Amino acid sequence: MLKCFVIINPSSGKIRYKEYLPELTNVLKQKFSEIELVYTEKKGDGIHYGLTTDADTVIVVGGDGTIREVVNGLMQQKYIPKLGIIPAGTVNDLARALNIPLDPFKAIAVLKKDTVKYIDVGKLNETYFISLVAIGGIPQAIHDVQSESKTKWGRAAYFFNGAKYAMKQQPFTYEMKNDNHSISGESSLVVLSLLNSVAGMGRFFQDARPDDGRFRIMVFPTFKFLKAGYYVARILAGKIQENKEVAIYSTKEVSLILSKPYSLNVDGEKEQGRELHIQVIPKILPVYCSK
Repeated sequence: MLKCFVIINPSSGKIRYKEYLPELTNVLKQKFSEIELVYTEKKGDGIHYGLTTDADTVIVVGGDGTIREVVNGLMQQKYIPKLGIIPAGTVNDLARALNIPLDPFKAIAVLKKDTVKYIDVGKLNETYFISLVAIGGIPQAIHDVQSESKTKWGRAAYFFNGAKYAMKQQPFTYEMKNDNHSISGESSLVVLSLLNSVAGMGRFFQDARPDDGRFRIMVFPTFKFLKAGYYVARILAGKIQENKEVAIYSTKEVSLILSKPYSLNVDGEKEQGRELHIQVIPKILPVYCSK
């Protein structure tokens, strides 16, 4: 008897899940003999549901933050269930990287194909992540651009929001070590990502794949105001990797020590840290995807 467990974040997607929940249920009834639906109400619910479920497949209706919570539960299980994603967040980087449509009805159709890919999961100290760890604020600044501003100003809205954030933040000093080298310096932004898409920008790390067993690191120099806007424009144009002042690495494991506790963006959620040990667990998570 196959069982499916559906975890819904009711605050994602402006409660649109009510529009497509009947279609999701109909599709799942064709594949599973038992279906259970639960709703997250507070931080940590996703971890609890992922840890305690005995289902063969877990479907998450939510964004990257909700998926990350659920994965933190699933990764503690002896046998990891298959994961289905109905993207309902603001950015949905994991869905983008797996070519899962952002339209929920089309994402539901993906579940019919039974195409499963085993993807990498990142580990940050004692917790797991599915997309990125960023030290500094450009990804969050881009994420926070209001839809009205995007409609009115286009890409210039990203430029100005990134520049505005750079006026407020302070650079940080870091020491970074992996098997191949050790470097130190001062930066305004360090991005570590398992995926090609960062903050909805699919051309951030163009060669990254969700199952290649590595993550990419981009270390920016210190910058302020207009320079921040310049970097945002280069990122949006898919040309940031051409900038010689930006250092890019590919690795399986890295340690980062910051001069003091600093704000982190982990899969779109704000955290804080100083000593970071980050590694890749390759091809560990089975996920329904388009191809």
